[in-house]
Amino acid sequence: MLPSLHEIKIRRTLLGLSQRELAELSEVTQGTIAKIEKRKMIPNYNLAKRIFREIEFIEKREEQKAKDIMIHPVAHLSPTDSLKKAAHLMAKKGFSNLPVVDNRIVIGHIRDRTILEAGEKNYSKLCEEFMEPPPISVSENTSTTVVKEILKRESWVVVVGKSGKLKGIISRSEFL
Repeated sequence: MLPSLHEIKIRRTLLGLSQRELAELSEVTQGTIAKIEKRKMIPNYNLAKRIFREIEFIEKREEQKAKDIMIHPVAHLSPTDSLKKAAHLMAKKGFSNLPVVDNRIVIGHIRDRTILEAGEKNYSKLCEEFMEPPPISVSENTSTTVVKEILKRESWVVVVGKSGKLKGIISRSEFL
């Protein structure tokens, strides 16, 4: 099922396309696009499908990627850092989670809740003793639509480059 025809003008305008540009991409005349947008013409199914296909192609091409919204550089911990350092860094930066990184590869993470439960008596212990498995990672070119879906279940994701090395993080707050 195709979207409503009135969406053509809205989506075309949001993409910054002129009627002429959309017409050329869709292989129709500019007048045809104008008539459809003014509701003076109802295109047949194949024509409407062709127009929406071009709009969707441009929307996907223009969509932001994880690298466009990620936070970087990333505050992170080493597995040999103390819980005290983790607590201090979280308090200083205002984070509730921090990745644990070894040679720029995320090997786990520490939550503020974990530090609170461990208590000050364990502040001299190492992060590797308390870290949890790594959060979900996405590539730099993952669409923000996919990231947003992941963040419905997770509180944050790490963004990694081709070699798997940490590039940034994205939390739910990037979408607020």
